Amino acid sequence: MFKDMLAKDPVLGKAGIKVSSAGTKTSDLYSMTEETIAVMKERGLNIESHNSRPTTSKLLHNSDLILTMEHGQRLSILASYPRLEDRTFVLSEYAGGSGDLIDPVGGTIDLYRAYTQKVETYLGAILAKLKEGIKELGA
Repeated sequence: MFKDMLAKDPVLGKAGIKVSSAGTKTSDLYSMTEETIAVMKERGLNIESHNSRPTTSKLLHNSDLILTMEHGQRLSILASYPRLEDRTFVLSEYAGGSGDLIDPVGGTIDLYRAYTQKVETYLGAILAKLKEGIKELGA
């Protein structure tokens, strides 16, 4: 979803920002839930071929910004990689909000929609923050 939002933005779409996704409690080849696929399809996104992958040392160290959905995920990363503290944040807090975004797995489609809407709102705030940073660099 964030890749799509970036691509559609006239400023950030040309900024060369790379986005990747990985989980702290996953392994390779877990596919998305039917509910996730359906909600993303409602937003015009096809993620049927997306598979989860675990976070790796290489991925984390090559990232300028690491956003987690939950505080526990952030703490888990920092327990193994304390030097990444200055670039590891909970997504909601980085966006100016608060609280964990608990995975809706096992919930209803409406729970997935609400979760996705909340994530999308936070990502919109992060896009604005990134855009402001790019403007400051260009000034």
